[in-house]
Amino acid sequence: MAALSCYEQAVARGCLLLVLVSWLCASAPALAEPQALTVASPALARTVSVRLSVESAHAARQGIVRDAGRFGRLVRETERWVELDVAPEKESAALRHIKSLGEVRDQRTSTSDLSGQLEQARAALRVARASEERMRRLGATNVKDGLELERARRAAEESVEFSEIRVRELEQRSVATRIRVQLDAPEGERIEPARLPIPWLETIGPQALNDPSSVEERERRELRNYLDGAFRLEGMHADQAGELPKNLNVAQAALNMRVLGEATPVGIFGGVDAALGGGSGLAYELQLMLGAGVPIGERLGIGVASGPGIEGVTSTVPFGVTFPIELNVSWDMSRLLATKLTLRDGWVVASEDRKQGSELAPFGDELSGALHVVISERDREGGYSEARDGLEVGFEYRELMGAQAFIVSLGYAGHISDFSGRI
Repeated sequence: MAALSCYEQAVARGCLLLVLVSWLCASAPALAEPQALTVASPALARTVSVRLSVESAHAARQGIVRDAGRFGRLVRETERWVELDVAPEKESAALRHIKSLGEVRDQRTSTSDLSGQLEQARAALRVARASEERMRRLGATNVKDGLELERARRAAEESVEFSEIRVRELEQRSVATRIRVQLDAPEGERIEPARLPIPWLETIGPQALNDPSSVEERERRELRNYLDGAFRLEGMHADQAGELPKNLNVAQAALNMRVLGEATPVGIFGGVDAALGGGSGLAYELQLMLGAGVPIGERLGIGVASGPGIEGVTSTVPFGVTFPIELNVSWDMSRLLATKLTLRDGWVVASEDRKQGSELAPFGDELSGALHVVISERDREGGYSEARDGLEVGFEYRELMGAQAFIVSLGYAGHISDFSGRI
């Protein structure tokens, strides 16, 4: 029994040794795999830099860009540089085509190892995907947590997208040859063109007709159209005089708008005034204006308009149908200040009490003059459209029914100007 036990033990040990050896043989490829990955071929980026002397940098650049799709893809283009990524098998053909456009002054080839950058980018991608997966599994118990979780999910998705783009760029860079072409063109003697006394004469001639883009740019901005609008709270006072039956005291809300349409050089000018309030009686006004206007330079606009309207203050200023002639000047005078000047002289019909109500009016029944100032900074300054909106203060003097009225206002106003370039 003792001998049999020893024999059985020897057989068991032999079987165990055989199993161990078989396991080691089977696992050898798996153990060797990480090492094989470690010693894999590195990601190498090949760059060919070519300095090319050409007669025209523009023409040579267009020739390279036009045929870039035959060899690979365009990476970057500037006035003097062009970069292409081409497949290794098309590198020779691409270089032959580029060299045919001029004379090669210099050519250099360099190689850089992107293995480390690629491994870091892939690691960052794995981390980003794991973070995105965790965000998807999480749930929120209230609205606030839900919003925070949604922002975190978007951030994780953006991180994954960025990492994927980075990996693709490095992988593409490691399998393509980048060709960088520097274009050198001779600089001829520069002769400054003579300045003609009339600017538009410089836009004509064979050169401008054949290639208008070659004319030297000497653009300056000119005002083309604008919009003035304001909402005001107004207070008006006039002492009893002439045909005015009693002192006039009115507080009212007023809306004012003036527009100059596209002017080349004259445009349609018009607008509307509306007011409603009370005090010495119910005050009301609705005035429509239509005429013509012209911009002057970059900041000044002048408009002349006329039109029908109705106006009055019950029990104080009789109802009248008004036909004023208005001169309006809009001046965007500085970065923080704009002014509006309005002069009116006109007729009033349907009311005999309001006839000849002004001593200073050259031809009409009533006269008024107003100055409003907008205090606000310009928006989008320097482009072909500018705007401002902010506090407006104003003062108006008016003669009606033989009395002198004074109006002060405080409001919110806006101004929008559009410009065009002129050579």
